[in-house]
Amino acid sequence: MSNEKKEYWINRIYEEILTGNEELYDDFSFDFKNIETSPTSLIVDVQLRFGSKTTNQDDAMKTLNKVGKLLELLLTK
Repeated sequence: MSNEKKEYWINRIYEEILTGNEELYDDFSFDFKNIETSPTSLIVDVQLRFGSKTTNQDDAMKTLNKVGKLLELLLTK
């Protein structure tokens, strides 16, 4: 994955997760370590870290689901 494409997706994930929800997180970071696709394999190595201002497990699961959906979009393009 090119650095330009990597930066695009990092920014997109930040925008999708944080826009309108800034008050939910103490910190949020996301980085691609490695993404490789081929007809016979799929490697997705990402680092996601977020600290919630609340201890609401539902909000944490919603965040993980959003990131998962965005990664699915990335991998199908």
